[in-house]
Amino acid sequence: MISSLSEGIFEEGVEVGEAKGMAKGKARGMAKGKARGMAKGEARGMAKGMAKGEARGMAKGMAKGKAIGERKATLRLIRNLIESMKVTVQQAFDILKIPESDRNEYLKELQES
Repeated sequence: MISSLSEGIFEEGVEVGEAKGMAKGKARGMAKGKARGMAKGEARGMAKGMAKGEARGMAKGMAKGKAIGERKATLRLIRNLIESMKVTVQQAFDILKIPESDRNEYLKELQES
């Protein structure tokens, strides 16, 4: 009787110990997994964000550079027409078909240089 009683207590202790160990192991595993997952997700997110930001910045920079280059080239064409063809600024605008809305800005830039 004592032997079967102690055997039952032992088995119950093993079950309780296993349950506690499993719960503890599960909690630790979940915490480690969550931390690793968060770190990986953060790293991937940062990499994607950086790549997107870089691409957007590059595109904006390229567009701005292109606009500046086109503006400088147009100013050079206006000056060349005025000097070599002896036309007025307004005639150069007409020849180059510069929109009315842009002419004042070009006039300012021509006067500044």
